[in-house]
Amino acid sequence: DIDEDGDLDLLVVANEKLVVLDNEGGNLNHWIKVRLCAEPDPMFKVQRSNVHGVGARVDLRSASGFQSQQGDGRVVHFGVGKSEGAEAVRVLWTNGIPQNILSPKPRLTFTEKQELLKGSCPYLYTWTGEKYEFFTDLLWAAPIGLQFGEGLIAPTRDWEYLLIPGDRLVPVDGQYRMQITEELWEAAYFDQVQLIALDHPEGTVVFSNEKVGPPSVSQYQVHSFRQEALRPVVRAVGSNGDDLGEVLRERDGVFTKLFDRRHKQGLVEEYYVELELGDLAGAESVHLVMTGWMFPTDTSINIALSQNSELQGPRPPYLSMPRADAVTGETWEEVVPNMGFPGGKTKTIVVKIPVDEFEKDDFRLRMSTSMELYWDQILVAVDAEAALPVFQNANLSKADLHYRGFSARLPRLNNGPERYDYDQVKTEVLWPPMAGSFTRFGETTDLLTQQDNQLVVLGGGDEMTVLFDELPPVREGWTRDFLIHSIGWDKDADLNTITGYQVEPLPFVGMQQYPPVDDRTVEAVDTPEYRLYLEQYQTREFDRGNFWNLMRN
Repeated sequence: DIDEDGDLDLLVVANEKLVVLDNEGGNLNHWIKVRLCAEPDPMFKVQRSNVHGVGARVDLRSASGFQSQQGDGRVVHFGVGKSEGAEAVRVLWTNGIPQNILSPKPRLTFTEKQELLKGSCPYLYTWTGEKYEFFTDLLWAAPIGLQFGEGLIAPTRDWEYLLIPGDRLVPVDGQYRMQITEELWEAAYFDQVQLIALDHPEGTVVFSNEKVGPPSVSQYQVHSFRQEALRPVVRAVGSNGDDLGEVLRERDGVFTKLFDRRHKQGLVEEYYVELELGDLAGAESVHLVMTGWMFPTDTSINIALSQNSELQGPRPPYLSMPRADAVTGETWEEVVPNMGFPGGKTKTIVVKIPVDEFEKDDFRLRMSTSMELYWDQILVAVDAEAALPVFQNANLSKADLHYRGFSARLPRLNNGPERYDYDQVKTEVLWPPMAGSFTRFGETTDLLTQQDNQLVVLGGGDEMTVLFDELPPVREGWTRDFLIHSIGWDKDADLNTITGYQVEPLPFVGMQQYPPVDDRTVEAVDTPEYRLYLEQYQTREFDRGNFWNLMRN
């Protein structure tokens, strides 16, 4: 459309001359043009698909019928006859992400940008007294099939203990109620779900040691601190020179972006935040209590990075301390190679500081990383340990698996993560279906009460309602928080995820790698009881036509 009037013109090359044949009058009917741009955010010049959507599939449905074209780097042009616009346009990007545009108007050219996060983890919504509210994501340390590079499989940890503050899980009609949903292009596998109450005296606070990192820093532990012993850091300065002390003082949903340049989703230029912790002379234990979230890479991005000699993959946060140097005056020595990080949506992690590594009276510390992390609050706890809480397991009274759909995304605010409105839901199929067998709908309580490798497997749009019996009230002068303990895994359908196109093979506790190999660990789950579980529960498949024919019907 050389003259941008809505009809297609013709370019002819003859005798080394370019001739334009202008289409006069070909725009009497209506048209819609789609310009593809795989740019997620104008602030970050990064592509997850090729920038002009070459190879993307663009479908259009209007009163005059269904049309489908493949992006070739130019504007995709649709004629819609006398139709007053289209009912919908769907773009299926080359990395598998679909995007829908509802009711585009006729005689319009618009640019469709790729924005969706396609894989992360299943989501947890909790009953807070009047409604279900989004809390966080689960199974973040348990990816299967994820590659850090070509043939380099990411490690997986099949258990987690996430803290739920007491005001985020309010009992109703004698029950604690939670919803576990799968809303992205992936499958979630749950072997066991437990709810553990943590009763502790008022004036103390508890945290789980839930972070992603090597076993040396991410082992199961519950921290109990005196509230009065938690305080802000004396000073916080970013590598760009910004004073961050006030921003990191309160947990207020305002997150700090410490980097200036983003190379890829999840990978940024290396940066640091320098923390001055105050007078620690004589201190025996020092911990940082850090609340934040991270935007991850995915397998396709990791593969691309492994093929790019100019970029290294994201380096997890590490800690350094200052050292006097006769030549430069000061250097920084790495003292904790990997401190761990909050996985996915907002979580609080506790980081133990090797207090005996400080030199003289200089109690400064740098946290450096090239991961895309955002921080809301950083506190320091000095000799703050309190008695551990009293643990009580709540009885799992019922779990039910069913189809629900997809919660409405809420705008990102103040550098925070995506949020979701449980009360606004769309039931239309959003993602291309994974092949294989998911768990049949209905009650799944027996599958979650113990770790036995008999899994509840959720796909896109599925929801599992989980109910626990309310515990007796806490004693006077005490308060109650909770841990949700899950054993499970998550596999996203990224085109470079190992077996990401299907549910199987099912993971199990004790497997040495994924996909599992034919060894004794595989034989251990190949029992009559396991085969009966497969026959009774793993019987549901997603109807592939629901997605691929959605635009046609």
